[in-house]
Amino acid sequence: MVLLDPIATLTTEIVGSIFVWFILSGTVVSIILAIISFSDDMEKKVIPVTALVLTLVNVIVILFFFWFGTNLA
Repeated sequence: MVLLDPIATLTTEIVGSIFVWFILSGTVVSIILAIISFSDDMEKKVIPVTALVLTLVNVIVILFFFWFGTNLA
């Protein structure tokens, strides 16, 4: 996500939107895989919990910038 602005300025805006869709779809896939991991009894929970926390932090950052862009920009 850090390199989205330089990539968008050096290429076209279409590439930037492709990256945004890739990030959003990766977030959805990560949440689905976390649900599958938590429903399995034999798998250890440390890595799925860590991945879920990182995904939720990523979602919170994305929502903050959406809110910031719509209300304060």
